[in-house]
Amino acid sequence: MLTRLSAFILKYPKFNLVVVLLLTAYMAYETQNVKYEFSLVNIVPSDDPDLIAYQEFKEIFGQDGDYMIVGIRDSTLYKLANFRQYTTLGNQIDSLRGVRNIISLPLLFAIQNNPAEKKFDNIRFFEPMPKSQAALDSLLEIAFSTKVYEGKIFTEGGEATAMLVSLAPDYINSEKRIDLVKQAVALCDDFSKKTGITTYYGGLPYSRTIITLEVKKELILFLVIALVIMIITLYFFFRSLRMVVVAFILVGIIIIFLHGYLSLFNYKINLLTSLLAPILVIIAIPNYVYLVGKYHTLYLKLGDKKKALEQALSKIIFISFLANFTTCIGFGVLLFTGIPPIQEFGITASVSVMTAFLLSIFYLPSILFLLPAPYGKQILHIKFPLINVLIRKIIYVNFHHRKYVYWLTTFLFVFSAIGIWQLRA
Repeated sequence: MLTRLSAFILKYPKFNLVVVLLLTAYMAYETQNVKYEFSLVNIVPSDDPDLIAYQEFKEIFGQDGDYMIVGIRDSTLYKLANFRQYTTLGNQIDSLRGVRNIISLPLLFAIQNNPAEKKFDNIRFFEPMPKSQAALDSLLEIAFSTKVYEGKIFTEGGEATAMLVSLAPDYINSEKRIDLVKQAVALCDDFSKKTGITTYYGGLPYSRTIITLEVKKELILFLVIALVIMIITLYFFFRSLRMVVVAFILVGIIIIFLHGYLSLFNYKINLLTSLLAPILVIIAIPNYVYLVGKYHTLYLKLGDKKKALEQALSKIIFISFLANFTTCIGFGVLLFTGIPPIQEFGITASVSVMTAFLLSIFYLPSILFLLPAPYGKQILHIKFPLINVLIRKIIYVNFHHRKYVYWLTTFLFVFSAIGIWQLRA
């Protein structure tokens, strides 16, 4: 059966490549709909009592993470010129699209009794803006003595102060938040250049923005590192740029399918799914090495490209299927966690792993069949002395020193078990 399947695959190599190309083009089109997750990944089950209580709290009291904080710890802020610049900064941030309101020292008010109208009036401390340093110092002393703001807007004595920037609900968990936070930070940087005062940032909107940007950068970084290691390793063994390019194309197609699946399943790229691309590079390359290595070995023995490919494919398909299917099952187990982000990760990983397997038995043999037969330096890895010596040593140890293998395995198991017990939540 496997022999007939191998013969069928190699009988229509161009057709196989066209099908792969069309599917890849469709998946590439789907990737434009992939979106990033702009909220923190929820890694607890949906029926967790604390999570349910938290969701109920938000339904009653509203969103809890809508404030970006701009902190300052510099006494020169209270110089009249700097204080005016700080007031202007607050007005500029308040005017940004997506900012609901701000709370800062220049906008604080006191409650004053109005017996004539039998009501309380809100009187801003710094309105109008004082025209002298002495007047400002006097108003600051009054503001700092208002205990209701102490520990919230400023510390005791005004050593440090914070500006609270409230974001509109539709900006908090959307891509628009990133641009808004960048604009606010740019205004603060401009303020720092004019006054020499350092600004510090905090709050969930800012933290989530930084995390999102880091996810994007690290996604690219991890993928590039994985690809560079792959290229160096493959070129070291096969000594052929052509073979490296074939593997590079295979990995590129798999990554396109991965992002296509995210779009089709309506999943977003988050901290978990961003790890899938480098993981799939690691999973896909063994399929490539198994088939190419076996193909080169049989070609050296048979001297016929088609027969070598047929026999290599028939020998590798079942082994490769078992390896990839067990990996798929391993990721599939994540479905039982009951945690949506982890379930999404498991589903996408499982489907992508089996896609990598299918590509390795349809794309790879087809393109190898259409390429020229391997020549001298491409098959030197079969007789590579260091690898052959290492393999013989491993075989010798396994057959003649099994006792030491068992002891080493037992030691590693016990050592790992002790490590597991040291883990803390």
